[in-house]
Amino acid sequence: MSLRVKKQIAYWKATAEHDWQTVQTLWRTKRHDGCLFFCHLVIEKILKAVVVKITQQDAPRIHDLVRLANSAELALTESQQDMLAKINHFNLIIPRGLAAG
Repeated sequence: MSLRVKKQIAYWKATAEHDWQTVQTLWRTKRHDGCLFFCHLVIEKILKAVVVKITQQDAPRIHDLVRLANSAELALTESQQDMLAKINHFNLIIPRGLAAG
């Protein structure tokens, strides 16, 4: 594994850990909408670390958790895929709809 790939994996992991601390704070303060947004970021960053490790390429510049899981070649259950799709919907679809209205 190249140094560049190792650095990218370390970056995604470190920023995911930092965002996880934000998740915990938001949960304790009952800021659940922000908490779910940061949960999305944590999952996204972990998936991007896996994608980089598997492909030895830069992580794609996308936020879609289902597509990232597929790129990471993860064997997810239908329930896990549904959960990622629901998180996507909350963070990617609904805000666009609100912005348009």
